[in-house]
Amino acid sequence: MSLLFDTKFPTGEVVITLGASDLLAQNEQNPLEFIERHTNLEKGNLSEDDWEANHHAVGKDLRIFSSFNTESGDEIWVITEHDRSVTTILLPEEY
Repeated sequence: MSLLFDTKFPTGEVVITLGASDLLAQNEQNPLEFIERHTNLEKGNLSEDDWEANHHAVGKDLRIFSSFNTESGDEIWVITEHDRSVTTILLPEEY
C-alpha cells in the first residue's frame, strides 16, 4: 500500500480488524485518518512517557503504538510491529 502523505516511519502492510472496520464505517471515518495520525506520531490518548517512547522507537527495532478516539468517542488503536512489516488498526478489546 502506498500512502499519499509523508510518514516518519514505514508502515509495512496496513490491515484493519473487523471490529475497527465496522466502527469506523458507522462513524463514516476513513481508516487512513488514523494511519496518518499514527505515522506522524500524534500524541492522541497516550501518556507523555508512551508518546516519548514512540519517538524513541522510530529509529530502533521497537513497536510503535497509538491510541485515538473516533468521532463517537470510542477508542481505536494503531500498532506498527517492531520490524515495520505490518501496521494494524484495531479496537482495544481485539488485542
